[in-house]
Amino acid sequence: MRPIVFDAAVERIAPEVPRFIVYPGKAWDETATFTVEVSLNGIPIGLRNLTPWKERGWHFGLSEPICRKAGVDTGDRVRVEIKRLGDRKPSELEELLKSDCEARKTWDALPAGDRRDLILCVAEAKKPETRVRRAKRFLRPNC
Repeated sequence: MRPIVFDAAVERIAPEVPRFIVYPGKAWDETATFTVEVSLNGIPIGLRNLTPWKERGWHFGLSEPICRKAGVDTGDRVRVEIKRLGDRKPSELEELLKSDCEARKTWDALPAGDRRDLILCVAEAKKPETRVRRAKRFLRPNC
């Protein structure tokens, strides 16, 4: 899926709550909160939950450390890129699902939300061997 790129203002309702960014458009075919990979002004800030906001579209929060990392503050205009993680599986997970019938059965029985959570958990690992270990731990727990 193509990333969504848009310009937005960094907003804040009150000093005691985190800053946030609003995306007023359609977020693919999603209707409920889901996880996206985000960059601000070309600086990757990691995974964020994109949450529906009935009146304004969608939004995601920006903690103080994230704002410092991206060099942004309330009121700043930023270029935002969001990528949907969706069903893009790490290659280690794909290989396990192709080569292991029991792992495939377990995967097929999972609800869509649990599959997405598993993909994120496996994908977050930096090393290939950790991704393999995580995939096996969830899909072959008795091995």
